[in-house]
Amino acid sequence: MKKQRVIMSSVERRGRWTAPKHTDLRVFGGNAELDFREASLAAGVTTIDVRVTMGNLELILPPELAIDVDVSSLMGSVEERHRLPVDPDPGRPMLRVTGRVLMGNLEISTLLRGETEGDGRRRERKERRDKRRALRAADRRALPPGDM
Repeated sequence: MKKQRVIMSSVERRGRWTAPKHTDLRVFGGNAELDFREASLAAGVTTIDVRVTMGNLELILPPELAIDVDVSSLMGSVEERHRLPVDPDPGRPMLRVTGRVLMGNLEISTLLRGETEGDGRRRERKERRDKRRALRAADRRALPPGDM
């Protein structure tokens, strides 16, 4: 188990790195960012136990990584943005995040490799717009009630 403490400072983990099977992460009055887009995760469950107090933790995930979040918050926020449900597969990695947030923030977002937050927002906006257009086109092609 790896223990990581961030006290009134900042820690970033980006690029190619190997994520330990279990991490005990404490953030007090600081910021931590863990970018899993190029990280190596072992098959099965990788667990991050978090305690965020008056700080911020940001997790950036690739779209194919399944995640299970069991984090409580008190006067804080836990935000899972841009996540599509991924069916867990025992042969593939899965990230489990447990713990609590007290007067702080936990933000989980999905970005493609090499994509910035702005690029991700624009891509998702375009995907939503394309989906709405496809639904409208399908509605126009549908038969009126009673016509068979």
